[in-house]
Amino acid sequence: MGCQTEIIEKIVEKNADACVALSMLKNEESDKLGIKNKRLLAGWDTDYLAKVLFGS
Repeated sequence: MGCQTEIIEKIVEKNADACVALSMLKNEESDKLGIKNKRLLAGWDTDYLAKVLFGS
């Protein structure tokens, strides 16, 4: 039982992280891009990633 609980906790934690990241991408409004393209751009451009993370 303990092992299953640990697995479930890890899944929930990863899901929460994904929800936060998705929310940050949705809130970033400087570029009129879809979520997929914002995610890709954040991976390619560190300045854009900083803008998403810190809102600058």
